[in-house]
Amino acid sequence: MNITVREKNKGFQAIVSYKVNGKWKQKSKQGFDKKREAEKWAKNLMFELMKDKKDNIVDTNEITLGELRDAFIENQKYRIKSSTLRSQKFSLVILDEIKDWKVSKIKPYEMSNFFINLRTKTGKNFTYSIQTTTSMFNFAIKEMKIIRDNPCSQSRQLKKITEDNRIKYIDKELYTEILNSIKSPTQKLFVEILYSTGMRASEVNGLNIRSVFPDRIKVEQQLYNHKLTSLKTKNSYRSVPITHELYKKITSCPIIDISGQIFPKKVYLLYLSKFNVSPHCFRHTYATNLVALKINLMEAATIVGDTLDTFISTYVHSTEDEQEKAFDLIRKTI
Repeated sequence: MNITVREKNKGFQAIVSYKVNGKWKQKSKQGFDKKREAEKWAKNLMFELMKDKKDNIVDTNEITLGELRDAFIENQKYRIKSSTLRSQKFSLVILDEIKDWKVSKIKPYEMSNFFINLRTKTGKNFTYSIQTTTSMFNFAIKEMKIIRDNPCSQSRQLKKITEDNRIKYIDKELYTEILNSIKSPTQKLFVEILYSTGMRASEVNGLNIRSVFPDRIKVEQQLYNHKLTSLKTKNSYRSVPITHELYKKITSCPIIDISGQIFPKKVYLLYLSKFNVSPHCFRHTYATNLVALKINLMEAATIVGDTLDTFISTYVHSTEDEQEKAFDLIRKTI
């Protein structure tokens, strides 16, 4: 790797020469007022190139955002359901106007400005598009090895946009308050199943009476886009323990249709927003309770229907009670 600094156009130009697969390449920049400024830029670039080589980052200056998007979608074909793939493809269409951007040159502030401007122009929420774009850049880092950092996850502004400020853990007091506010027996039963099983809302909507047993529920299908479909992943197929009391409530539900669907029509829980919770918050709560009960983490992940990594990183949150217990134990033993 060589550095050359020379005078050019009444200033200085820095050139860094380096080899990739046995072939010499160059990167240069001009317009420096002082020689030492050009040298500093060249040394910083050389350091970055050396880190890239160490981390096996490929020199791919010419790969565009559009090309990365195509590679990401192609890769996703073999990893996710076709319905999820369609959603991801649709969410990435908005990148068309910046598809010629060079991936290696994209800065966090550029991605922030792009999404913030979109929101300002349209008034729409692009949270899912931001999340999918973040996953796409993670693919570029881990699978393609063409960049080191994710310009979406590094942006503080984008983190604020996608930040979920809803309550993650629903304690028994709040749960009771939510139940007492529900007048519809159907919706009350739906919330009880969410809280007692950690099932996804789509899985509860797709629940069939033939999958309900005195001591457990077999999670075998979901209601997606108003259609009964297969589950999200193979880990989603599972059995979830239930109390006999919940079993009696489910089996005595008056709205079960002739096919055995417990909830023939999709149940919407929009009123939960006034409590600053969503149906998914019950899943967070259930997972956290499993940990508090000291259930083996692998078993807990299986019951929830996720991989161990996803279970730990996504659903496990400490409660204040558990934290105080941990503090007491530490004070007594250390």
